[in-house]
Amino acid sequence: MERSLRPKSVDSQGKKVRVGIFFGGRSVEHEVSITSGKTICHHIDENKYHAIPVFQSCDGRVFLLSLDFVLQTSTKKFDSLFENNATQIHWCELPRLVDFVFIASHGRYSEDGCLQGFLEFLEIPYLGTKVCGSAVGMNKEFQQKILKANKIQTPSGFTIPAHVASLSIGAEIFRLAEQHAVEFPCIVKPASEGSSFGVTKVKSQKDFASAVQKASTCGGSLGESVLVEAFLEGSEFTCVLLEDERGLPFWRSLGVTEVVLAPGASIYDYAQKYGQTLAKKFLPARFDPAVCEKIESECIKACVALGFSTFARIDGIVDCHGVPYLFDANTISGMAEKSFLFLHAAYAGMDHRAFISKLIDIELEKLRAKEPLIKVGQTGCAKEL
Repeated sequence: MERSLRPKSVDSQGKKVRVGIFFGGRSVEHEVSITSGKTICHHIDENKYHAIPVFQSCDGRVFLLSLDFVLQTSTKKFDSLFENNATQIHWCELPRLVDFVFIASHGRYSEDGCLQGFLEFLEIPYLGTKVCGSAVGMNKEFQQKILKANKIQTPSGFTIPAHVASLSIGAEIFRLAEQHAVEFPCIVKPASEGSSFGVTKVKSQKDFASAVQKASTCGGSLGESVLVEAFLEGSEFTCVLLEDERGLPFWRSLGVTEVVLAPGASIYDYAQKYGQTLAKKFLPARFDPAVCEKIESECIKACVALGFSTFARIDGIVDCHGVPYLFDANTISGMAEKSFLFLHAAYAGMDHRAFISKLIDIELEKLRAKEPLIKVGQTGCAKEL
């Protein structure tokens, strides 16, 4: 029997949309992803949606968990306790278990188009940027090429190929540095990691090769390409953006936050984001209003150029002349309780619950506008949007 699913969070038979909250994952951002999943589970509107926590362990297995376990278990203890409170499932079972996936996991395999592509294959609607935009958003090398092609300011730099970076071939690394006239200090970062993992401010040539190797291997793989960027003096910022729910190529900014680093810190790295001494955030930013407008317009332009959808967070720096440079565009921003995402949502008048509902509703409205009939999974059911 066919079941109609409408994007009003409740279908024609009065059943709530089953939202699979996908978190965990196999990347170095696994712990960050657990925190994000816990936040969404805590604040999702259970009057509108039937929340189903779907957790992926570090080794790639997938489990169903109860909301109570997710909410009552700390992030630090999660990996050691979950198996005694979980039901392992196969990926092919997801289509009959959930109607929609809220992706709350970050980094490789979750944010780079891999998970998105697999959900497309399973025909399960999901939150956020689709396959191509996700792949571009995670790969900083291609991201910067697209931004530059669209005349969006981004730090100058070059890429060290994985086979050179991971082996720390000193002579070849220094040859590339000389070829590209690297000036110190500079920024060395992995081309495809998030949460500022593996990012180093390199002050002199003697530390350059070790920083490259660190960036190349921080993801636990055999190695990846490394991006070397010019170090820019200025004020760091973050802009959170939301797409129009009618599915039009229109974005709106939820404000610009000025990020002030803790004393002694030189870059906004993982420790500044999640450690004991955090950077200070000012929303709205204390920049000149014209600078804030320029940041917002450039970030909106970047979202369109990169093929992002639904929501995004873009980081950058404003130089001493008030010129914004964009250097990190995120398709799935961190979702901790006090993250930028919810800070900006509150600034726009939405609490956690309202903002989560807004994200889901935007996605479902776009699905309804795109296709009169969406087939989901292998259940044999057609879901009319």
